[in-house]
Amino acid sequence: MSTVTATDNNSSDSELTSEEKVADFIAQQEAARKATFNPGMNVENLSVVKNNPDVIEARGKIPVADTKIPITYTQIMRQEIFDRFYQILKNSNDEIMEKYFHPNGPVIAKGYAHGSYVSISILVDSEVDTETLDSIYSIIEQEANEVGIENVPVVFQYEEMAVLDEEIMVDEETPDTEETDVEKSTYEPEIENESKTTNVTPGFSALTLLIMISMLWRFKSN
Repeated sequence: MSTVTATDNNSSDSELTSEEKVADFIAQQEAARKATFNPGMNVENLSVVKNNPDVIEARGKIPVADTKIPITYTQIMRQEIFDRFYQILKNSNDEIMEKYFHPNGPVIAKGYAHGSYVSISILVDSEVDTETLDSIYSIIEQEANEVGIENVPVVFQYEEMAVLDEEIMVDEETPDTEETDVEKSTYEPEIENESKTTNVTPGFSALTLLIMISMLWRFKSN
């Protein structure tokens, strides 16, 4: 009668020291930086896109990492794709701002949405033609190709201008007949993403550092 002994798939990992595991984590980070991304599904097929009535147009395909890369820490690949999209937004920022940001153009915001695509917000009621969308997409596509993202997914959608409420202090001596109606609207476009993080160092972020510290503490406590 034969006996089958169950084995733990993570037994080899448990035999590593904490230093070796951290080294493995860093090695996988390096592998992720060299990873290639292939075009996946059309971004227009995402439910969050096709069910959004404010979407003007969706172009490109969601990038999918090459599965041949042995990345066992899923957060590493998430961070890597975020870093690449961050670079795309950062490197295209000046040109898009100069030509197309409000009040020079219809764009009021741009960011990285739902961990999947670049989002370009167009001011509601703005007149935007295909030529303008083509030009904006071309700028983003050029930067995307530089970081290894082909057929970059971009969604153009209408959005209201964000206005901060300001309390207007009126001097009591001001006659009621002299009504002051002053609106100040200052808008500085910034790179946004789904986690609202705007200060990210690609490759070695605060998230990565926290993960490594957590791993060291957990491994040594065992």
